Amino acid sequence: MRHTPVFWLICLASTACAGPPVEAPTGFDGASNGLVDHAAHAKDREDFDEIETIEDGLGPLYNAQSCRECHQDPISGGASQITELRVGHRGKYGQFENPEIPIARGEAIIRNRSLVNDRAICPNGQFPATEIHQRAPQSENVRALRVSITLLGDGFVEAVTDQALIDLARQQCRASGNKICGQVIRVPILEALEICQGASGNAVMARIIGELHAAIREGESIAEPLANQKTRIFDDLVINMIDVGEKTGELDKMLIKVADNYDDEVDVAVASLTSLLEPMLIVVMGGAVFCIVLALFLPLLRIIEQLTSR
Repeated sequence: MRHTPVFWLICLASTACAGPPVEAPTGFDGASNGLVDHAAHAKDREDFDEIETIEDGLGPLYNAQSCRECHQDPISGGASQITELRVGHRGKYGQFENPEIPIARGEAIIRNRSLVNDRAICPNGQFPATEIHQRAPQSENVRALRVSITLLGDGFVEAVTDQALIDLARQQCRASGNKICGQVIRVPILEALEICQGASGNAVMARIIGELHAAIREGESIAEPLANQKTRIFDDLVINMIDVGEKTGELDKMLIKVADNYDDEVDVAVASLTSLLEPMLIVVMGGAVFCIVLALFLPLLRIIEQLTSR
């Protein structure tokens, strides 16, 4: 206890010598923080501030017409000045389940997403009798408000390694007994899904990928929308592997294992088909050779019979 005053004197002296604190290399001036040049920053901000309309594909349900509407306090890119409502309910075993929100006077049900949109494009002049606004039912008694964080300075997250964030999410899930599981999301996943949707060549697969893209964009996981699909294209093994990958922060490894498993199944199927085709091809080729031989020798036999009959 005798050394306590001395300790505080040393701290005060060192603080006084250090001078005033230096501001972080970012602020509310609308300028780049140095990760990109001013021209690129201005172009990105123009896209960020762009207001979308129905002609641009806005709707049918939405919360804002531009990214800036949720990040404009005190300037574009700042913290959110609005809140988003997310609702749901607890299932049979106490786990959180997404809501079922009726719209259009009960004619349609919004499933597989916890976000409740505040705005809608209908009714309008073209569809005056169509009412599609979302209203959370009383049965969805788990409710929370989400506020978007500021984007100013988020570029410095690059100073933290990817593995550190992955380890943090994994440790958090284990330490909380799977009650709180941070999810590591790599930004290009939405772009990757868009590419897969365009290159799938299958209307059903493209539709499912589009629904998955929309769910992830709204903050959902990957496994849950796939599990709740009416048309189950992916089997339980794939969905469970994705779920485990999301909870452990090793989604990329799990997807690689799923891909390897499918590759092995394709190899086995091709090998089995080849083993079945070989005897069939032999029979077909034998039949073709037999027909050719008959076509060649039958005229000769007839000629020989005619000569011998004379």
